[in-house]
Amino acid sequence: MTELSKPLSSEITLKNFFKLIGCESSNTTFVEKVISGIGATVGIFLSYIIASEVLNTNEGYILLTAMGASSVLVFALPHGSLSQPWSVFGGHIISALIGYFVFIFVPEVAIASAIAVGTAVIAMYCIRCLHPPGGATALFIVLAGHSPNALNISALAEILVLNVTALLVTGLIFNNLFEWRRYPAYLYFRNKKTSSNLDELTHEDFSSALLQLDSYVDVSTEELALIFDLAITHAKAGNNNSLTFLENHYYSNAQLGRLWSVKEIISLTSKMVIYKVVAGDNISLIGKCSLKEFGRWAKLEVELEKKSWIKKAA
Repeated sequence: MTELSKPLSSEITLKNFFKLIGCESSNTTFVEKVISGIGATVGIFLSYIIASEVLNTNEGYILLTAMGASSVLVFALPHGSLSQPWSVFGGHIISALIGYFVFIFVPEVAIASAIAVGTAVIAMYCIRCLHPPGGATALFIVLAGHSPNALNISALAEILVLNVTALLVTGLIFNNLFEWRRYPAYLYFRNKKTSSNLDELTHEDFSSALLQLDSYVDVSTEELALIFDLAITHAKAGNNNSLTFLENHYYSNAQLGRLWSVKEIISLTSKMVIYKVVAGDNISLIGKCSLKEFGRWAKLEVELEKKSWIKKAA
């Protein structure tokens, strides 16, 4: 394939910058986003009411901010590993206990704050309840203990347990109102059957793959298997080995990772194709090649749906 013009360096730099900072497009619908926001609203409202009415103390309001972070996970990522009940409850409680003991034995507030958060991360990892807002809880307990106002640690612990419980109960009720959401996630994946598409892959294969990454991935082996199965089912459905090439239509080479690319046909004759790269590496590059060569490259006709490229329906 022959390049007619190079892509604009500014476009490439901006595209790579967004990938570098992790700014990826979301595949969820607007309705799902709104539902997540409503759930978080209800969860925090109930937590606030409990902290103010039942315990009747102002100390819980600051601690309540950690619940705001937890609500994002519980209602926006109800199937995520970091959002599950044990992660939420265990993460906050373990972190609070660590914060309390560090406060007792480490008098220097700066050092105590750092040790509390670091130790909380290790403990949550080891006890399998990794929950990012737990770090905020550990930090708050230390800072509250060193506060000139001498906040009541026991009262804070009571507020924490009650707020976490209220958030989890709200998550259990709210998320299960929608058939595509189940909380805990086990309720969703236990009824999902994978097809023969996965005959050559096992649960152990996915576990091994995650182990080799040696980095926490907020996805379970069950979720990986389901995603993989749905992808293979989609790949098998409507496969068409004979593509019809048309101007202003989009085609993919069906590769993975850095090899993947989508091109738009700008001009087409019986022998020649002029195209523009619209996704993948070298975006905005304009090139030309023979129709036969383009046919060997193109595997799928695709279309843009919800900011994601998918196979065009037959």
